[in-house]
Amino acid sequence: MSSPEKKKKFPVGIVETLWDLNLELAYLHPNYFSPDLSVLELLGVKKGEKYAILRFVKWNANHDLGHTGITPRTRLRQFRSLRNMPGFLFLVSLSCLQS
Repeated sequence: MSSPEKKKKFPVGIVETLWDLNLELAYLHPNYFSPDLSVLELLGVKKGEKYAILRFVKWNANHDLGHTGITPRTRLRQFRSLRNMPGFLFLVSLSCLQS
């Protein structure tokens, strides 16, 4: 892995170490991740067909304290902007969606 780029101090005495990498993308590195294409087949997505996934989380985990997500209005706007695209749109929500 990369060495720490810099350290950031917070007023409450917590020290956060910043790394020169994107941890979320590291999980998808081919050395660690092999996609299971049979899942797409189960969902009815053909090879080469376009699809999008909108995933909304609850924002209630310990590491989410002090952070907020997007508003319900923005969620709806994102859904509406993608619903007419060619291919599939999968919506996954870990929180309640307003009607």
